[in-house]
Amino acid sequence: MQEANQYIKTVEELSISVDDIARYVSPNGVEVPGFFIDATKVELEKIKDLKVKFGYHIFSSVVASDTLTIEGVTFNIGDEIFEAITNSERVGVFACTVSEELDSYLNSYNPQEDITEAYLSDIIGTVIVEKTTGVLSDYLYDLSKLEFLKTTNTQSPGNCGWDVDEQKKLFSILPNNYLGISLNDSGMMHPVKSISGIVGIGKKVKFKHSECNLCTSANCMYRTKPFNGKNL
Repeated sequence: MQEANQYIKTVEELSISVDDIARYVSPNGVEVPGFFIDATKVELEKIKDLKVKFGYHIFSSVVASDTLTIEGVTFNIGDEIFEAITNSERVGVFACTVSEELDSYLNSYNPQEDITEAYLSDIIGTVIVEKTTGVLSDYLYDLSKLEFLKTTNTQSPGNCGWDVDEQKKLFSILPNNYLGISLNDSGMMHPVKSISGIVGIGKKVKFKHSECNLCTSANCMYRTKPFNGKNL
């Protein structure tokens, strides 16, 4: 196993735009109300100095017959993810999460009293994790390129047929209390605005700039295109 690589950035460093938020408010391109845009700018300004955390470990791996084995732990990743990481020689296991202070702020609004703010902060939290995952993916890409290797898209338990319960297996091969993330009995993470997963690394792997048209997860929090219902 490679030595741990862990990083901290501010929300401002993620370069989140109003358009990033608007994509979740109106995924079909309907114009977002002006008051919502103004509220978004206010919220992003309030949290710009708060922190996000991310990290990864790189492992040798074996990909075969819809499974992935890392450190003797076998994951049942299913057809879609198996196809996505085929030809991987190594796997980067990663996690991204918000800091305790940022998590506290995102959950400070009462959904019954501060409806707009609570709804907006939930979306902002989702975009923060999405952007952090993108930064991590870039780090792994740059690192792999030094060895003339390529990287795949990130893949996570709970998406594309990979059972979210296997998140517990993923964390079993990471250091204890990794990035301060804890898991409940069903494998869900706390803070809620967290994500874990894998990135395939190898000479012959492929990165696809958009897989949303192929994904069967209708409610995926990272979907960038409307679900067409044809892949069920």
